[in-house]
Amino acid sequence: MMAENINARLEAIGFANQGVNERPNLAVLRRTYMPAVLVEVGFINNEQDNALFDQRFYEVANAIAEGILESI
Repeated sequence: MMAENINARLEAIGFANQGVNERPNLAVLRRTYMPAVLVEVGFINNEQDNALFDQRFYEVANAIAEGILESI
């Protein structure tokens, strides 16, 4: 649910919705015993994503924070 909430907020800013993939055995999440998500905001090789990230950095950060708060 947290990942869906964050994803929806990022989509509202203008990022493409690539969906949510549950990967519990991912190395960075494997030993986490609390709710956790790995957020990938855009693609480094996509000029549009990079521009959006740079121009709206604080909105991106707020979207992630709001998605977390909505989940709590």
